[in-house]
Parts: sequence; C-alpha cells; structure tokens
Amino acid sequence: MHLCVQIFLTYANGIVTFDLKPKAFSMQLRSIRIPCLLSICLAIQLHAQTWTGVDSTWSNPDNDSFDVIYNNGDAVTFGNTGAGTVTTAAGGVAPSSILINNTSGSYVFTGVAGNTVLGGTGSLTHSGSATTEFQSTRTAFGDPSPFSFSGGTTLSGGILILKYALEEETLGFGTGGITLSNNARFAVEEVDGGSDSPTRIVTNNIVIDSTGGEIFTQRTGGNPSFTFSGTLGLGGNLTTGNMGGSGRAMFTNTVSLSDNVSIAGSRASFFGGFTGSSRTLSVTGSDLIFGDGDNAAGPSLSFDLGGLTVSGRMIVDADSNTSDVFSLITDTNGGAVTVQSGGRLTLQQGKFDLSELTLESGSILELDAGNSFSRLDLSDSPSFTVQTGRTLYHGVGNTQNSAELDVTIENGGTLVSGEAKKRRGILRGNLTLLDGATVSFSTSSNASEGGGYIIDDDNPADGIILGATATDSTITIEGGQNNRIDQTQTTVIQSNNITQNGNVTIRYESLRDDRWFKLGYDNVGDGDDTSNSVPISNPFLAGNHKTVFAPVVADAGETHGAGIMVLGPDAQNVFVTSSTTELVTEGTVVFWSANASGQARRDVTNAANNEGALGNVVLESGGSFDFVADGSIIMNTLTVDTGASISGTGTLDGDLIFNGGSLNIVLSSASTANLITMASDVSGTGLINVDNGGFTPTVGTIIEVIANGTYSGENLTANNGWEYIGNGQIQAIPEPSTLLLVVTAFAGAVFVRSRKR
Repeated sequence: MHLCVQIFLTYANGIVTFDLKPKAFSMQLRSIRIPCLLSICLAIQLHAQTWTGVDSTWSNPDNDSFDVIYNNGDAVTFGNTGAGTVTTAAGGVAPSSILINNTSGSYVFTGVAGNTVLGGTGSLTHSGSATTEFQSTRTAFGDPSPFSFSGGTTLSGGILILKYALEEETLGFGTGGITLSNNARFAVEEVDGGSDSPTRIVTNNIVIDSTGGEIFTQRTGGNPSFTFSGTLGLGGNLTTGNMGGSGRAMFTNTVSLSDNVSIAGSRASFFGGFTGSSRTLSVTGSDLIFGDGDNAAGPSLSFDLGGLTVSGRMIVDADSNTSDVFSLITDTNGGAVTVQSGGRLTLQQGKFDLSELTLESGSILELDAGNSFSRLDLSDSPSFTVQTGRTLYHGVGNTQNSAELDVTIENGGTLVSGEAKKRRGILRGNLTLLDGATVSFSTSSNASEGGGYIIDDDNPADGIILGATATDSTITIEGGQNNRIDQTQTTVIQSNNITQNGNVTIRYESLRDDRWFKLGYDNVGDGDDTSNSVPISNPFLAGNHKTVFAPVVADAGETHGAGIMVLGPDAQNVFVTSSTTELVTEGTVVFWSANASGQARRDVTNAANNEGALGNVVLESGGSFDFVADGSIIMNTLTVDTGASISGTGTLDGDLIFNGGSLNIVLSSASTANLITMASDVSGTGLINVDNGGFTPTVGTIIEVIANGTYSGENLTANNGWEYIGNGQIQAIPEPSTLLLVVTAFAGAVFVRSRKR
C-alpha cells in the first residue's frame, strides 16, 4: 500500500533537523543553507501476519499509532493457535488475503450487528481440516452485505459454514466464486427464526474441481430450502447432504460438466438443466431430484449430456417438458440412459420414451411416484417389458396415477404396487404376467391405507393376461397389508378382463407376521375409483390349474391375526374352484366376505371390531384343497362336490359339507390314521381314501382314526375305531359297519385342530 509522510526540515547553525510525525530525529548537513518543507510519498508493503488470538477483536489500524498488528491490506493466517471467535470491529476489515489452516479447534467469524464482517478485494483460502463458521450480522434486510470481499474463496480442506441470520435471506459469501477441491465441504446453515420452510439464497458461482467437493445444508429444526442461484461447474464429483435438520439444497442455474462426474449424497434438487455433451453424469446418491422447477416455474429440464447412469435414487419431475426428457442424450449425443444394479430411476412427470432406457439386473424403474395428480407422457413407448432381475414400481403415493402403456413382466421380473393409498395404481393398457413373474404389494408400515392394482376400463380390450398359451406357468402375488391393524383397507386387483392362458398356477405369499394380507378381485376396473367403499362383486379368482396360499405364521405376540385373508362379495361364495388348491405353510388362510361397503376386517380378539364375516368355499368337480404342511383354513362352510376332495395335515375350521366329495387320509403308523380335525357339524356322503403311508397292517389290526365329527353316518372318533380286514379294506367297529374304507395310493390327509367354537 502507499503511505504519505510529511517531513519538516529546520536549518540552524549548520544542522538540519528532520521531524517525522510522530518520531523525530536529526542529522548534520553542512551544505544546506535554505530552510524547506518537503512532502515525500513512500511506497510501503505491509507484512504477512499470523493471528495469535490474544485479542479476539480484529480492528482497523489507528493511523496515529504503529502499535496495531492487523491492518487493512494484511495477509492474515489463522492456524491452530488462537482458534475461537474472531469479531471484526464496526465497518469490518479488508485484508489482502485470509488463509485458514488449522487442524485443531475451530474458528467463528462474526462482527457488529448490522455491519460488514469481511470486505475489500482480498481472497479467502481454507485448507485446514477443521471447521470454520462465518456468521451473517444482518438484523434487517437493508443492512449491508456482511461478506463483500471480491477475491473469491478456495476450499481445499475442512468445512466452511455460511450461517444465515434472517428469514428469506439472500446472501453471498463474498462476490467472487467458490472453488471446492479435495472433497472439502461448503455448508449453509439457518439460524432458527421460527419458520418451518424459509428460503435461503446463495448467490455465488461454485466450481467443483477434479478432486471433488461437498455442498451440505444444516438446520436444527423445520424444513428450510437453500437455493443456490449461481452456476455450478462440475469438474469432479459432487456430494450433497445434511449436517443436521432436514434442509434441502436447490440448484436453479445450469450445471456444466467438464469431466465425467458423479453426484452422490441426498437432499438436493437440480432445476437448471445439465450441459456437457461429451460427458457422462452418474447419479449415485439418494433422494436427488432433477426437475424444471415447481409447476413449470423453471425452464424445461435438459440433459445435454453424453450419457446418464443411475446407481442410486434419481427422481425426475419435468412437468413442463413437451419433448422427450432424455432425447438429447440418446438421440442427439448418441449416449445411453442406464439404470445400474441397485439403482432406482423415478419418473414423476414429463415425457419419456422408455425404449431409450436400459435396466440392468437388480435395477428399479418407478413410474408415477409423486403425491400429486401427476401424469407421465409415455406415448413414445406404448409397451415396456420387465426382464429377469428388474423391477417396475408403479402407482405409488396419494394420487390417482396412471401410465398409458402395455406392461409385460417376464420370468424373474417384478411389478410393485406399493405404499398406495386407497385403490390406486392404475395402468391404462394390458398387464401381462408370464411364468416366473411377481406382483408385489408394499409392506410399508407408514401408509395408512391399503393399495391395489387397477387396469383402467376406458378401453374394454385392456386387461390382465396371465401366462402364455400352451405353457405351464407360476405367477406369484406377494405382500403384507400396509395399513394399521385396526383399519379395513384392502388390496384389490381390479380389471374388467382377466385372461388365463395355459396351465396357470397363482401363488399368494404373505410377507408379514403381524398383518393380514387381504386380497380381493373385482371386475370394476374403474380408473376413477379412489375409494375403499366399492363392493367386491366377484368371487376370489382361482387359477385354472392351481391356486397356492403361502401365509406366514403369526408372530407369537400378534393378537389381531396374521396370514392371508381371501376376500369375496358380501353374502356370496368367496372362493369357488374346480382346480387344485394348496396351503403350503403352517400359517392361516381365512375366507372372508367383505361387507356391502367393501370393508373387511377380522380381529381375533374382539369380534365386535369385525367388518364383513366368514365366507363360503366351494370345491367343484376337479377341485381340491390340499394341506401340504400343517396349517389352518377358516371359512363359514366348505362344500366338497362329487369329484372334489380335501387332504393333508392341518386344521379345518368351519362347517364341512360333503356333497359326494372325498376325504383323503394317511396312516401315520400301522395302527393310527390322522385326519383333519374338523368342526362337529360334518354332513354328507362320499369316499374316505386311505394311503398306507409305508405301513402294512395285518388283518385284524385296529386302525385308530383321529378326528372329530360324523361322516356318512359314522362317528369319526378314536373310541369307535376301525379294523383292517385285509385286501386294502378297513371297516368301522362295532358291526355292522356302514362305511367301507378302501386302501388307495392317494397321498393322504393328516389334519389336526380344535373344535370350532
């Protein structure tokens, strides 16, 4: 800097005296004869200084004293010594540069309320590993900028926090740019002023160099948004997130890529579009939103990139886009959009051509996941196939979402309709489920109401297609009810057109031990149906080849019930089948009639809470119910027609009506045959088939048939007994027997339960 000094020269007796304020000295000059006054301007370079922390106040210099250490124009270094609060005096300070290089302790820079903290043309460098906080001093919006220095900021280590003081405050950390390297962190923090969602605006342009950087938000309460209105240049990887609270960083200007980079972390939104036509952007973080501003407030989202890969969670909400969001990548730049294993791409709004996407095994594509009446324009991709290891997640959120395309789920592919509220999750098109396909309903405990999957009936030709012609196929439908125990919502599969091709086995699996997995079918197929009060008009769908129920066993502490609740219409038969039905676990299947309002609830501890009632099951000719493991089926009545049968090991709770059907049992030893433990009300006539189970009894052996009830006029209690009379026959004791049991090769029924109460 330049310093002007006045020098007074006085001549007396051959001596010239120099008087320099405030110091004076003299020297002898023999040749000067004329007194004079000189004004000399000297150029003086101020020295680099190191902060000592002796005085926590950083003051401007006193021009009348050379005792002040820190002067405007100084280059000041802050190290481990003196860490703590540094308060600049009124008016702030203007150093030529600041270097913060501490590895222990932390600094807090503040100033006088309403005044500038740091000004001038200097720069700031943060290279230490510690944390430094710069506090805004504004008390009103008319106050000067607390940080007006123009030399820019470089962060190559540690954490620098810019702390806001006012609601809705616009603030820059100086007027220059901010460069992040070596994964240093720039954070913004709100001083809690009481608002739940204040907007904070950061005006700096930010550059991430090749070694990477982090941008984080922080607040102890509420949900503020922090808007970064400057440009963002990515020459390296960016990580976003929260240091505390739930604030979100929103980048509203263009993001430019100068290298192949990734965005990691969470809680960030990008509304300005991306440029870098020869570069690849990788999204590795979670909860990262890419959009064009709320409700088209911002420009149309543009991905002018050479490629896009998703291995984390990427949410695209481009509601104002009228052209394919990914066309710049795939059509213009010849790149690809790829969802990698473990990645999840969520498309909420906008226009997308799904044929431009590549889903790797283990990836998820999510459609219509927003909590608004969003619509996806998929007109460029009228069909989509979910291959092995891929998942299509559709119809999520508190909204009536719909996608207009045909969907095919192949072997090993999964369709998830999850966390839906009411009966939402609408598909406008055909849903084809091939062999090995899985449809899964969310098991989230957060959603308060049951979901479902609906095929919209705007086009009567659209529907659900099960299996392929002339093939054997198994389709799995799984889930756990995602409502609270005391609620009545139901998972309902609706379509006006369900086609079963070939031999279709439908397997229903429950996934929770504390909830009923409540399942119903309907032919309403109404895309406008958003209520839970629509009656179920059809019996439960039975596969034309086999139906398998695989409920989990209820948790030991579960009192409200758990397993699979099979739903049918009020006061009608719930389940009618002429094909094989299996119960393959020790869990419980309940056949239930929803009430006239479509409600269904079963509370095993308090029947007064029930909505709906036990329903009826009919096994028509060719139909069967086989217990292939100990388990329990509960219904009002089970009717077994001629040509139908029940068998296995388990519990049957309900009135059993044999209308010419058969009961299959098996010898568990040479003298014992276990039978289904049935309700006392057993009626009708039919056959009892016995398999020797590997045992060969001798003539005269008393066969103990363990059962309850009366069948074909005979008491089926153990006390009555049955005698093996040879030639594969047993007969009841005492004589005369009215029932002949014929030993067959049929795999037998072994059933145990307590009496119906």
